[in-house]
Amino acid sequence: VTILALLAGYAMSAIIVPEFTAMWELPYGMSDLSGVNLIVTLLLLVSMASILAGIYPSLFSANLDTINLLKGNVKVKGTNFLTRSLVTVQFAISVIVLIGGVVFIQNTEFQENIDFGYHKEKLMLIDIKSEHEYHALAAKARLNPKIEEVGSTEHQIGYSTYPNPISFEGQEFEVQHLEFGENYFETMDFEFIQGKAIDYHKTNDFKDAAVVSRQFLKSLNIQGDPIGQYVTVREQKKKIIGVIEDFVDNVFRSKDPEPYIFYATYGERWRNMIVRAQSEDLATVNDYLEKNWKEMYPTKPYVSNYQEDLLLAGTRQTNGNLKKIFLFLTILGGLLSASGIYSLASLNIARRTKELGIRKALGATTQNILYLLNKEFIIILVLAGLLGSIGGYFGTNWILDLIYAFHISVQFVPILFSSLAIFIIGIVTTSVTIYRGARANPADTLRNE
Repeated sequence: VTILALLAGYAMSAIIVPEFTAMWELPYGMSDLSGVNLIVTLLLLVSMASILAGIYPSLFSANLDTINLLKGNVKVKGTNFLTRSLVTVQFAISVIVLIGGVVFIQNTEFQENIDFGYHKEKLMLIDIKSEHEYHALAAKARLNPKIEEVGSTEHQIGYSTYPNPISFEGQEFEVQHLEFGENYFETMDFEFIQGKAIDYHKTNDFKDAAVVSRQFLKSLNIQGDPIGQYVTVREQKKKIIGVIEDFVDNVFRSKDPEPYIFYATYGERWRNMIVRAQSEDLATVNDYLEKNWKEMYPTKPYVSNYQEDLLLAGTRQTNGNLKKIFLFLTILGGLLSASGIYSLASLNIARRTKELGIRKALGATTQNILYLLNKEFIIILVLAGLLGSIGGYFGTNWILDLIYAFHISVQFVPILFSSLAIFIIGIVTTSVTIYRGARANPADTLRNE
């Protein structure tokens, strides 16, 4: 039986392994598992599984009294603490992984609707290699009435910002830096709470000015009016001329706002053109810009990204992959749990065959017998639901905390749904098994051996 299971598992892995490696973009495949180590491991697995599965019934049978065996006095025993515990654990694990799958579906929707502090759904980025490419494509972009603003930058939030120390009043602080180009703030449309944006074409602003976030002021403990105060960036003093409202840069890194400083950089360092348009027009705008790019630079690839995708691509992939893994484990665990409880129900019926015949002969209905034999399994399933709910709540919250700064909390509804779903699977399995036994003819079950 174990060898047959091994062959079936290996055949299934030919489908599962490529899917799993593709999900996480891992450079491995089935071909990497074809060595001597795999063969030795599988042989050990077969041996250990066979020993563990067979040792209990072997020892039990070896200790039976020979005379009682020959007299036919040895009866089939029903469930015991070990079998009930194993089935309870199986169903509890099924509840846990189903809770995980449902929660990661909900988490995807939650993260899609986070307020990032600016209109991420209206922005797209186009890769450029020079100031000349920016001006050429920006000139075409301004001819399109659907394009509201165009700007340039070297870095972009959620994409290529970087932490670096700055100095203020003799102390060093690590903050996020962003170096931008022409018309950046107008295109991003940040909310200014004090001061103004940097005028890229104004010499003093270009060289000496900086815009910071609200959290920047808190992190540096800047008291009073921040406008006009100086910070030192790479041994160069920058005057704060504007403060913007905090925003979300990354759902993985920190739930608290991060301190940001913005300052201008030279055209030869620009790497992105930023375009703002209504979200429903972005696809059309992208096609328009790609067409113009190919006319101007037929030998250079056109590369564009929506700001929303840059921010959420990682979370979508992680949530999607974890959702698939948890739901797959739910199906696998559900099948294993159902087979376990099916075996226990069959064993109970085999042990109580004559009892069921007597009950039916005395007028018990099929519903009476279903309730009678299902009582034990209802207790097992309820206990599994409680254990699985507790494990699913704490386990899923732990995984979410481990991966994300921004995530939902596990709510009561997915826990109830998951527990109820697994309960129904279990009770239907036992009921079908018991129903077949309850429908047996009492004349057959009561006939003497």
